[in-house]
Amino acid sequence: EKEISAVAVQAAQEQSLLELLQKVQLMWKECDMPLQPYKEYKNVYILGNLDDLMANLDESLVTISTITSSRYVAPIAEVVAEWQKRLVLFQDTLDEWITMQRKWMYLETIFGGGDIAKQLPSETALFAKIDKYWRESMLATYDNPDAMACGTYSGRKETMCTHNASLDRIEKSLEEYLETKRQIFPRFYFLSNDELLEILSQTKNVAAVQPHLSKCFDGLIAVEFGLATYDNPDAMACGTYSGRKETMCTHNASLDRIEKSLEEYLETKRQIFPRFYFLSNDELLEILADSRNPRKVEPHLRKCFDNVYKLELVEDKSVSIASMISGEGERVTLRKPVKIGRKPVEEWLCLLETEMKKTLRQCMKSGVADYEHEARTDWIMSHCAQIVMSVSQIEWCMHTELAIEKRGLSQWLQANVAQIDDLIVFVRGSLTSNDRKKIVALVTTDVHSRDVVQTLLDTNCES
Repeated sequence: EKEISAVAVQAAQEQSLLELLQKVQLMWKECDMPLQPYKEYKNVYILGNLDDLMANLDESLVTISTITSSRYVAPIAEVVAEWQKRLVLFQDTLDEWITMQRKWMYLETIFGGGDIAKQLPSETALFAKIDKYWRESMLATYDNPDAMACGTYSGRKETMCTHNASLDRIEKSLEEYLETKRQIFPRFYFLSNDELLEILSQTKNVAAVQPHLSKCFDGLIAVEFGLATYDNPDAMACGTYSGRKETMCTHNASLDRIEKSLEEYLETKRQIFPRFYFLSNDELLEILADSRNPRKVEPHLRKCFDNVYKLELVEDKSVSIASMISGEGERVTLRKPVKIGRKPVEEWLCLLETEMKKTLRQCMKSGVADYEHEARTDWIMSHCAQIVMSVSQIEWCMHTELAIEKRGLSQWLQANVAQIDDLIVFVRGSLTSNDRKKIVALVTTDVHSRDVVQTLLDTNCES
């Protein structure tokens, strides 16, 4: 009877593993590579939003890892090993693909124009070869968008790796080219590479320099093409015009005083709200120019608060901030709305920062309190990602310490494995994109935690 029971358990476990493998296979059978047109070019494509694809990849790698670690994997071990190999190749190829797209998009804009291309003929020829490969590869992907087939296509990873190395050399040559320009005119060091390239790609358009004059010459906002100098462009006459030097010297001194006062004014704002130090002077001035409009702050939120991209505003008698929204779209409602009213921007941002901390502290307490009384999957869905990840680690550390003290690591390991199995089943259900990302991230952490417990058990840890 025991033998029959053991055979039945083994068969059930093997069937469960087979079903997990089949779901991974089905997922990739229905998964296409996301593409979108590039600019207005005909038949030129780039990778689109990869969030869902990356979620599928993470989920598949975790599932395959779980299957591989099972002692019942033997009947399908070869197939699982082959899928693990394909997924790792897909991951490596996708990394090279994303890198190549970023470099290609940057350099395509530069070498697409004629001026710089003429200055760097050998790099232009090399880029043309890479550009041809990119367009042909993306068109082939468009014709056959099957994600797994595209990501494991023979030689694609190696070819893209080679082209990425070539693109690195082109970027280095471009840097050296810009350095020669800066050596000739050292004030170009005040400009970023993109700003300098914008000028050099339009060398015949003198107006292209105008937006960057203030960085090259202190206090010089623009030059006039016209009026007296335009009407009489004789260089010697313009440069020796009576009183011009003295007048400009006086105005430059006045502009210096204005800039110094402006710096001091901005410093007072940064002293009140230190996170303003993360913003440039121009960004801070943009906010202060319309300080009662909270929408002016939103484009700069992510620099002041990590991954806070947007604020949810409520307009009643006065404007209030009701919640904060992350870059992924996750919303956390503030404990109490922050009233903006007629307060200066630095004042209501300080209030917002304080309320953020109080809200997250309350959410953390609630997460810890609910963890012991709710089913883990229900608990995950009822709390935001930051709380789920943090509280899960708090609880895991506490239970691991108890398991060591009570010599119960073996049972704790089984509980860890069961938690991972529950999440793998749960993640295959109907979930929003954010919930799926949250659970995949938690599975990754749980797998690492399981491995740590296994190590503690293998080394007979007792304290």
